[in-house]
Amino acid sequence: MILSIFFLSAHVLLSGPATGCASGDCLNGRGVYQFASGARYEGQFVRGKRQGQGRLELSDGVIYEGQFQQDYRQGTGVQTWPDGARYTGQFLRDLFHGQGILCFSDGSRYTGQWQSGQMHGPGRMEDPEGRIREGEWVQGKLDNPARNQKPDQIATPSAQPAMHLPASATGRQGTYRYADGSVYEGMLLNGLPQGQGRVVYASGNRYTGDWYGHTPHGTGTMVMTDGRTLQGRWEHGRLSELTGPMQAIPEHEVTAVRDDQVRIWAVVAGIGNYPHMPALQYTDDDAYRMYAFLKSPEGGALPDGQIRLLINEEATRDDLLIAIQETFGRADENDVVLFYFSGHGLDGALLPVDFDGFDNRIFYQELTGLLQASQARQKVIIADACYSGSLLAARGPATVQVGQLYDELRQTSGGVAMLLSSREEEYSLEDKGLRAGIFSYYLRSGLQGQADQDGDGFVRIGELFRYVQASVRSRSRQRQTPVIRGTFDENMPLAYLRPRG
Repeated sequence: MILSIFFLSAHVLLSGPATGCASGDCLNGRGVYQFASGARYEGQFVRGKRQGQGRLELSDGVIYEGQFQQDYRQGTGVQTWPDGARYTGQFLRDLFHGQGILCFSDGSRYTGQWQSGQMHGPGRMEDPEGRIREGEWVQGKLDNPARNQKPDQIATPSAQPAMHLPASATGRQGTYRYADGSVYEGMLLNGLPQGQGRVVYASGNRYTGDWYGHTPHGTGTMVMTDGRTLQGRWEHGRLSELTGPMQAIPEHEVTAVRDDQVRIWAVVAGIGNYPHMPALQYTDDDAYRMYAFLKSPEGGALPDGQIRLLINEEATRDDLLIAIQETFGRADENDVVLFYFSGHGLDGALLPVDFDGFDNRIFYQELTGLLQASQARQKVIIADACYSGSLLAARGPATVQVGQLYDELRQTSGGVAMLLSSREEEYSLEDKGLRAGIFSYYLRSGLQGQADQDGDGFVRIGELFRYVQASVRSRSRQRQTPVIRGTFDENMPLAYLRPRG
């Protein structure tokens, strides 16, 4: 019943005579158009029609932000309802169509394919208790359901068994053809695929390994059409443990800088202008401010050779991973490496600028794998993205403070810390009043001294997290909760405050 409500709302048309252009250029430019029904559109126009990026507020409280074509919500966008439900994904003529995620107000979530406003194609529904129904959906109903899955695993393609299509062999080895065109070659049991085999999916993806219940199950390797390789242990079609790299990264000869000094190596990325996702307002500013902070005495006064900055079109998947590999590969056992990302996030992954709705994600497993490959003693990830900071540079010379920061780093033990802006099921929010992401604003405030709870002049990662978590939860009215993960020393300093006076 809840789905019917959502689909009806998604199909609402703007009716009644328009009251006209309220401001701007509603013919060929950017303007605000007010409808007699109470709906309001603000965005781009071409020849009097909504075309390009825009925001549509309907009279029932539904809000859409994203792409328009020929007066329709079409392309990629985000649609929200007053009860807290939210759809992120692709649209066609005002309807959900293509790849998308619908988060229901009761905490349920559907991730998968849509057609004409209905769940249609491969998809996964998770209820608030974590129970999962997955398989092929047909006009809003689950057809050929796969076995229940565990939450928080990496989604991968899986072919559905053919209806009444016999295998071409009934012995121990043979070929089994699926209704969608996928082909299995390998071990058979009672004429059905089971055991070691090889599958060529209709999409072009290829899997080699253990096969059970018409899905990868056991040890195997999936090679995607874009060149990515998923190697590990599979449970009923989902990757449960990654044992190899997700995508080959061009190899670069990197030599660690070995000495007794403590150095900080950093990669900073911020993306606001996504070709296939709604634009973000403050993310690139946050990245510039983080870069400025790390160049300041309080942040370590990093020289140019120890920090990389990638903004918008520079922050592709390959460029980000190569920058991490090259920069962090130069760290030795005394050093600290830090990766900061501000942009979109989705289902356990960060989204580079070339994310196309499915491919080119950077999964957390990949990111932590690259950090683990670095010889650095301490590794920090800070991500201001959905489902998981703007920092101001200080003024004036502070040679003594820089030295004290590095001396303090030398005294702490190693580890990996991931400071994320929100829980996996939450969205990271931007605040027009703060002119920043809420997480980024309080991250900046904490590093500037508000998080120095014991007054020792150092902002340590443990006290920074406690300050940021409490502040963000309060500002967002409990809708966003930062989290910290990993094994690390809570006393690791991230900033040193200059003495007053």
